This record gives sequence, C-alpha cells and structure tokens, in this order.
Amino acid sequence: MKTEEATRVLRDYNLWRRGDEDMDQPDSREIGEAIDSVLVAIQKVEADLDEAREQRDRLAEIAKQFVSILDITEQIDGGRLFHPTNITSCRAGDLQKIGELVEALRRASKTDRIIRNAEIAELDRLKEEATRQPRSRHQGAKG
Repeated sequence: MKTEEATRVLRDYNLWRRGDEDMDQPDSREIGEAIDSVLVAIQKVEADLDEAREQRDRLAEIAKQFVSILDITEQIDGGRLFHPTNITSCRAGDLQKIGELVEALRRASKTDRIIRNAEIAELDRLKEEATRQPRSRHQGAKG
C-alpha cells in the first residue's frame, strides 16, 4: 500500500473510531496494512534523515578543515603577517566568486550548531503536528 493511501485509511479509521456515524466500520486487515506501510515509510525517512545528517556533518568538518588551512597566519621578518595558503585565479570574476564561497564556508562552519537547533525545532513541530487529533468531519454539525 502506498503511503498516501495508508494515510487516508488511517485518517478515516480515526474518524470512525471517534464516532463518525456516517462511516462503516473499517476492515481491520486494511488498517493493519496501512499501519505496516506507514511504519516502513517512517523507517525509510528516518534512515534517509540519518544519512543526510551524516553527510552534512562530514561536509561541515571538511569546510572547517579547509577554512582553518586558509586562515593560517604566520609572522615573518619585520612583524608582517603572512598567509601561506592562497587560492588564486587569473580571472578576476572567478577570484571574487572564490572569495565569496570561502566566506560562505567560513560562516557555515560556524553555524552548524544553529542548523542542529533548527532541525530539533522542526522535528518537535512535526511530532506535535502528528499527534494533533484531527476533528471529525461531522463533529461541528453535531454540537
């Protein structure tokens, strides 16, 4: 059963379970299939999310290492500061773009904690949305 169909079956089941008198009792086998389908979909989403987080963390670490190499500063004769690692290009437009990308990497390597906090807030919002009890289609008319 596709996830969209499973979601419809489970929503209808909840409406019936909460007393929607216009609905016939759902087939318990269909409900079981819908639950199994949704559980498989959740496991896949969780696995994909874990993989995406691992990839994000690897990229963040690469960005930090790259930026730290570019930020190395040494003092040379006469007290002048020297950056031993430089990225160059004979094309001015490319060099400007490289500078912008390095600055973006610098900012991104400092904001991974902010990203994680935003992810946690989004997951909390999704959990709250998932546990919210939908109203019966006829609940407002009965009162």
